[in-house]
Amino acid sequence: MYHRPRRALLTPIKKPFFFQTKDFAVLMNGCLLHFSKYFGASSRFFIRKRRNLFTEAFRLNNEWNERHEDFERFSLGTSYEWITAVQKKYIGGALASAVDVDLAICGATEIDQLDEVVDLAYKLRHSSNTADMLPSTEYALTRILVDHDRMDLLFKVIGDPINYGIFFNEHSACLAIDHLLKSGKISGAAKIASTVMLQEMFSSKLLNLICIYSLLKWFEMPSEERVEICDPISEQEEDVRDDDIKIFKFPYLKNHYNDGHFDITDPNKLIGKALVWFSYHLPIEVKVIHNIRLIGNVFLENLDSVRSALLKRSVLSPSADICLSRISELIEIKKEDNNSVNIYEKIKVVEERNEKLSETIKKKFLEVQQYEESKLKNEQIEHFRKWRELRQTLIEAQAERINLKLKLEQLKKELNEIEMKKEMMYFFENRLKWENLAEQKTQALESLSDAILNKQEAEAKYARVTAVASKELQARCRLLAERISESIHIIDHDPSLALYRLQEHIGKSLPVLVNRKYIMMEANAQLQGACFDLDNDLASLQAVKNSSSTFSNIQAILNDCVFYMLQINHNASLVPFNLCLNLDCFFQI
Repeated sequence: MYHRPRRALLTPIKKPFFFQTKDFAVLMNGCLLHFSKYFGASSRFFIRKRRNLFTEAFRLNNEWNERHEDFERFSLGTSYEWITAVQKKYIGGALASAVDVDLAICGATEIDQLDEVVDLAYKLRHSSNTADMLPSTEYALTRILVDHDRMDLLFKVIGDPINYGIFFNEHSACLAIDHLLKSGKISGAAKIASTVMLQEMFSSKLLNLICIYSLLKWFEMPSEERVEICDPISEQEEDVRDDDIKIFKFPYLKNHYNDGHFDITDPNKLIGKALVWFSYHLPIEVKVIHNIRLIGNVFLENLDSVRSALLKRSVLSPSADICLSRISELIEIKKEDNNSVNIYEKIKVVEERNEKLSETIKKKFLEVQQYEESKLKNEQIEHFRKWRELRQTLIEAQAERINLKLKLEQLKKELNEIEMKKEMMYFFENRLKWENLAEQKTQALESLSDAILNKQEAEAKYARVTAVASKELQARCRLLAERISESIHIIDHDPSLALYRLQEHIGKSLPVLVNRKYIMMEANAQLQGACFDLDNDLASLQAVKNSSSTFSNIQAILNDCVFYMLQINHNASLVPFNLCLNLDCFFQI
């Protein structure tokens, strides 16, 4: 269809919201105006739609939709009913199993179910069944968020792995990046690529290339356009009372630590590191890899690596423009950084190249796309098959476990009924047993009642003693107060009488005090003598204890003497006998 556009649309000075090339003018709404070199000629107006990097078959829609057969096979009802049933488990205080949550998330297809399935993933993560989370749960959640273009929820989920535990696999990461690139959200695609880097997922050549492509597209954007893909989700402010605030006292505060990987928050450094790490997994020429790694190190502010890289190879003009722009920003921030200035001067020596690095990566991507897409599709189809088999096995095991639990409860109920019937049938035969049991229960009740009565009596006695002691204390205090008041009154009105009474009191109490003093001195002297005698006794005991070893030696010597004496007596008794034998022999001869 041919249209003659208005003159205002072709005036870039009046309409700054579009840019133009040699033969095209592109509006912000995606419209592309083609015109000839002469403005007087007719122009062609048409809508340009961004094309996906991946084919439609790569999405595996038919294979993924086969998951809905599980709901029909196991008679689980609709996805709405199952999500409600799983939510009721959590609300009722029970725990939903990992396969329950997996069925709820995999079965969700509508946009109004997204908040529910995200909430289920959060609850599963904070339960004891989080270790049993299925890989199909992660894939299903990321895919449904991408399909409905809820990038705000997607970034919230993947940006908080502690509370959600959701991670990409190769296929879901490719779908997310492709969707964002198609939508023109290059910052979001770069963010997904950096997440893939943090997961250290470099096994797929196709994923590596599309991640590098999205990162380079982000670097080729002007610095003012490198913004977040979407605003964070606005959370409603809750009224928090001061009573609900809990204050914890920690024994120490942790020192600030940055591991250089998960702790990176600066988007320039994060995406720079992603570019460096992905560059080690690229099947392209060394010169391009060198320049890609150079850009990553510049944004990572790893100036030593940049300096050593500049000494080895030349810099291509597309990467030089990106590096110079970033280094000039660093020079402005750090105010005359000599290292940055020297690197800035070295990068000026470049090798001219008209093709952007992202286009080079895109060409390599298109070269390997057919084979790598087929390879990744086959792997994902195999994952689908294994997930369905695992899901079926877990559902059957869970159903069997529930049936066994119901049977066990039924058996317990039947056993209780049999026990009751047995007691009724053999009641008169076990009469003595029941009478003893009843007597034991009666004694137990009586002892319990006695204990209660004893406790009550003890409390009443304690109350009476406390009351009596309190009254006695009050009487003494009152008497003391009266005597003090009387003494003060006498001192105030008749000091001579007070002095006389004081003298009389001293005269009466002084002899007693003197006598008591002498008694105390005598007792003290006796106590000192007793202490002296005790010290002597202790010294004697210590001497006896020390001489015990000497006594032991004497005892050993005496034992030896006794032994030697017995030996001598024995030998002496043998001498006459030997003499007689010798005389007999002599007479015989």
